[in-house]
Amino acid sequence: MNRIDMFVNRHKQTLSVIRIMLISSFFASAMGCIHLPGKSAAEMNVAYILFFLFAAALLRSEEKLSPGRHIRLCAGVFAALYSAALLVGEAVNRENSMASLFSSPLRGLLSFLYFTCLFLVCRSAAALILQRLSGRAGRGNVSDGKGFTKAFFLRWAVTFFFWMPAMLAYYPGIMAYDTRYQTYMASTGLANYTKLHPPLHTWIWGLFLKLREATGIEASTSYGIVQALLLSAILAWAVGEVFGARRRADALVTLFFACNPVFAVMAINPTKDVCFAMAFTAFFVLLRRLVLNGWRFRGKKDGFLFSLSILLSCLFRNNAPYVFLVFLVLCLIISKAQSVRP
Repeated sequence: MNRIDMFVNRHKQTLSVIRIMLISSFFASAMGCIHLPGKSAAEMNVAYILFFLFAAALLRSEEKLSPGRHIRLCAGVFAALYSAALLVGEAVNRENSMASLFSSPLRGLLSFLYFTCLFLVCRSAAALILQRLSGRAGRGNVSDGKGFTKAFFLRWAVTFFFWMPAMLAYYPGIMAYDTRYQTYMASTGLANYTKLHPPLHTWIWGLFLKLREATGIEASTSYGIVQALLLSAILAWAVGEVFGARRRADALVTLFFACNPVFAVMAINPTKDVCFAMAFTAFFVLLRRLVLNGWRFRGKKDGFLFSLSILLSCLFRNNAPYVFLVFLVLCLIISKAQSVRP
């Protein structure tokens, strides 16, 4: 054992390089087999080099940073789910079955090796992001501070990055239970709009249908990406407003939104419910800010955003106006109670 320890210590740097090269090589092969089947040799070679360099840079950066045990644990949980989603999701999407992953002993061994290398690289990426998030978040709960801005972009990137397995597994997108009829309305003009769907959302869906005609990109794909970006940004902003002063709570709540598969799937769901949820979340965050500030807006910007969140909530959900009527009555009661308080 002493000789082995001496050998490892003497050649630690060389062994580290060999480890990184082997993992990066298998990672590049796995990504090529999963996402680039049928491509030309030139495209495969370029993609292999890019994937290899990407993986090597992540693994080397993680070695230098040496994140803590709890960060490695959280990153490992995500990496396992992410890697499984990449392998299983692509197999189910391509062949509607997982049997191809274990069709022979050699295929099973390759699937295991691909999963292991995907796991290690994804864990490195997640650990690096979480390390930066835990180091920068919680420097205050002021939305215009420099620390908050950096933490916001880190939350946004983490959440969107963690949702990517769902986007890949459901590629090119999801057609929800009522999207078919809404597509008919959006394709045939305003004259065919009905109260079954909020007109604003139908019009927005129609824009992505026109984008498909112009570019060939499926409407469900482009819509899902844009909506996922917006939803992850809203959640990142909300987490910063509520938990920005508490670093650990900030990181844990961000991970909850990022790792919860419900949010990942709903983020690419082309129904008005997600748009309504974004507007309603913004309303509650701004309402919290209003209450903490003694029922006074911090400025015209807050008042405008508060009004806009109410307007969009009503436009994206037909029954939202009734909710805000109740809210208006409650506000009148509260303001009356405050005015008579000695």
